[in-house]
Amino acid sequence: MIAGLILAAGQVKYSGQAKPLLAADQAFLLEMVVRQFRAAPLDDLIVVLGQDARQIVQRISLNGIKIIINNEHRAGLSSSIQRGLAHISSRFQAVLIGRGNMPLVTSGTIGRLVAEYQKGKKGIVVPVHEGQRGYPVLLDLKHLESLVSLRGDVGATPVLESNPNDIREVPIASDEVLIDVDSREVWEKVRHRLN
Repeated sequence: MIAGLILAAGQVKYSGQAKPLLAADQAFLLEMVVRQFRAAPLDDLIVVLGQDARQIVQRISLNGIKIIINNEHRAGLSSSIQRGLAHISSRFQAVLIGRGNMPLVTSGTIGRLVAEYQKGKKGIVVPVHEGQRGYPVLLDLKHLESLVSLRGDVGATPVLESNPNDIREVPIASDEVLIDVDSREVWEKVRHRLN
């Protein structure tokens, strides 16, 4: 069984708006990400929110999803990973870690990563576009100890660096796995693509 973990606890605001609530194509940024994860072959879904959690839950339908609040989000991305991992049952074999600010990632891409993992050859599956690794990243929970020891504003990269022989890279034709909305300029480009 594979759990999906969407990290959306960042505190960035654009024009006073919480990043997950930026809107395009009649949907919010986080809503677009959740929609693709829901459509993917995952057995459970967890979303980690931060300081704007109440506002986000009021405006986005997250029914059937575990909502985890990370009050320590200022400690960085690793703190959200750990908060989410704490709510994954021991019945699960792996976790797919995605970012709540990457709305171009499709359920089809997620499905490819899951299919590669299920072949059982490698414990880490990562999408690659033109030689560059992106997100989401799928990790077998045998790497749980490494994930819970992460510190600071880092994602899964240190775990990948420590386990180079346990990685399966999956080529993705689209740059969707590289584009995270980390500025107003990037958001405008993404919004144009979505519309």
